[in-house]
Amino acid sequence: MAHLLELLKESDSKKKSIKRDVFLAQADEIKEALEAGYTQRAIWTLLRDKGLLSSSYAWFCQNVATLINPEAGRSVSKKAKAGSAKKFKHSPVPDNDLI
Repeated sequence: MAHLLELLKESDSKKKSIKRDVFLAQADEIKEALEAGYTQRAIWTLLRDKGLLSSSYAWFCQNVATLINPEAGRSVSKKAKAGSAKKFKHSPVPDNDLI
């Protein structure tokens, strides 16, 4: 039974590697389509329907975020941590300029 588990683990890792290689082979075109304004959903649907990609949408999005556009998710958190946003301060006295 242990031999079967080893074979299954090896098979899973090969499948993941193949899916990732297929994704990386198309990474430049995916990035170009994203920059042209196409959504991740539209790109994934087209690739899946044409048989060029056989992964889930969640997996596709994860790879877009980590491999194609890794700075997109980080830039927001860096700005938030830096405190660049103005904080709201309530004043019970009305501002005369507005009236």
